[in-house]
Amino acid sequence: PLHVADRWLQLDHMTRGRCMFGAGPGALASDCHMLGIEVAKTRTMMAEGLEAIHHLLYDDEPLSMKTDWFTLKDARLNFRPYSETLDLAFASIASPAGPRLAGRYGAGVLSLSATSAAGFEVLGGHWDAWSIKAEEHGNVPDRSQWRLVAPVHIAETREKALENVAYGIERWVDYFTSVVALQFTPETRDPQAFADAIRPETRLVFAETLGNPGIEVLDVSAVAEVAHAHGLPLAVDSTFATPYLLRPIEHGADIVIHSATKFLGGHGVAIGGVVVDGGRFDWVASGKFPTLTEPYVGYHGITFTEEFGPQALSMRARAEGLRDFGACMSPANAFYLLQGVETLSLRMDRHVANTRRVIDLLDTHEAVEWIRHPEHPSHPDHELAKRLYPHGAGAILSFGVAGGREAGRRFIEAVRLASHLANVGDAKTLVIHPASTTHQQMSSADLEAAGVSENLIRLSVGLEDPEDICRDLDQALRASQR
Repeated sequence: PLHVADRWLQLDHMTRGRCMFGAGPGALASDCHMLGIEVAKTRTMMAEGLEAIHHLLYDDEPLSMKTDWFTLKDARLNFRPYSETLDLAFASIASPAGPRLAGRYGAGVLSLSATSAAGFEVLGGHWDAWSIKAEEHGNVPDRSQWRLVAPVHIAETREKALENVAYGIERWVDYFTSVVALQFTPETRDPQAFADAIRPETRLVFAETLGNPGIEVLDVSAVAEVAHAHGLPLAVDSTFATPYLLRPIEHGADIVIHSATKFLGGHGVAIGGVVVDGGRFDWVASGKFPTLTEPYVGYHGITFTEEFGPQALSMRARAEGLRDFGACMSPANAFYLLQGVETLSLRMDRHVANTRRVIDLLDTHEAVEWIRHPEHPSHPDHELAKRLYPHGAGAILSFGVAGGREAGRRFIEAVRLASHLANVGDAKTLVIHPASTTHQQMSSADLEAAGVSENLIRLSVGLEDPEDICRDLDQALRASQR
């Protein structure tokens, strides 16, 4: 049979992506605050959502279900022979988060109809529309229909169509209901804080080599010693540093990840990621990773450590990631990213040189209250950065504009050369003011708790002429004070 969509359900969108898997405790707290959800309940929410999907796939009876975060009435999956989709029909679905989302996005996103639902995919699209009542719309059929994104085969019967979907759901249910809750350490500069956060169920120590947005510098070797002393691997996100400025595996890290969308690609034209397995962690001796050291039913009972030795993790990631999660890059994206990697060293030298010029400008500017970059003497990790980053500590920095939230907003509106984007690591200089954009729904106290002050500007310094960059920043800073 012909595959229609060769990928699995995108369940991360059930909590708006970042809320379950995202960019750290700041993003998690931000999203949960906006939705009125306790951070600790996100795992329960995922399990409840999966329970609903499981019922819809396996039971013929309509599903009515009420949880702390959604109410679903008379829902069922409709199968149309030889169709490319399965349809979810329901009488109504609502959430307590609806009013909050209406206040943020406007009432328009809280309505769904068969004629206006283009691009709206259940579990794979915008769960910003949390409060939907199909029967309220005169131009809507009796049942609203959402597309279910899954590796559905074109088939003659409902049972055949659900074969692949059901298998995928079983795997997701097994996986997500066994996920160990995250434990964050508030002090990344103290290796002992990592040790204190480790629990018996901990399986991985994870950190950023350069933090966001404070650009904290991780003492990789010290944290690696802590992780290894507890029989755990250390995984680091080294997106901001790039392999040109830091090689974490040489400092003891076991796994390195990069968002290739950023500096590796360098031009913001392709989305991709990289996982580098150092191949040195002893998964068998650790005794904590049965998915690698015991027979795997999904691949005819092979044991990855026996079959592939030091490459066990990378092979499991390829096998499971490619087949079960759909981590398959398009040829065009691969080409763009490989092209970018070829010029990485040249670009990073220019990024670093331009960043140093920008720091000199900001350091003496009357509209700037503080600077966060490891090469600035005021940064707490200045000495550590000199040891770990002899070629420069990256091209991302934050600074505080005098005048608070409103001054930050005026600064963003005044830039002319720099682009107002949430991305980083681009050939273009990029700026963002979180308090008036990505974190605008948060109070001053919430911002401080998330490590984002009202006057914080994050700057990703690009490859333009340094004089042009500084001239643009200077005029925007002056405009922010008017």
